[in-house]
Amino acid sequence: MKVVVTSEGNRMDDAVDPRFGRAPTLLLTDTETGGFEAVSNEAAMRGSGAGIGTAETAVKLGAHAVVTGRVGPKASQVLEAAHVPVYVGASGSVQEALDAFKAGRLKRFDEKAPGTKSESGRGGGRRRSARKGAGPGRRH
Repeated sequence: MKVVVTSEGNRMDDAVDPRFGRAPTLLLTDTETGGFEAVSNEAAMRGSGAGIGTAETAVKLGAHAVVTGRVGPKASQVLEAAHVPVYVGASGSVQEALDAFKAGRLKRFDEKAPGTKSESGRGGGRRRSARKGAGPGRRH
């Protein structure tokens, strides 16, 4: 199985980069052979659309799964459309994250499931409520 892991470097003992779209390197790993290929993430340097570009690269690489710290909504939509599941919460080295993935210790990202939005790096915490007495038409 081909698994893309976001990385801060080019080796399996380099740290996982928790930022999917801004990770400088994608390590395309093969869970069957143990081999890997380091791919420079050109999309990381974009002013906007880094997550989408990174997701498109992962799909082009033939990834069957993605392992990262967190993923944004647009990138997850691209990967979901390509039937590439995303596993979040990865930390430590790339090898440690890959081992956690193989052992089933990482959470599969599901945008629709309660509690997963906060892991994607896009809100999900408590909703801020308006101050008491600050109804429509009143200044806050």
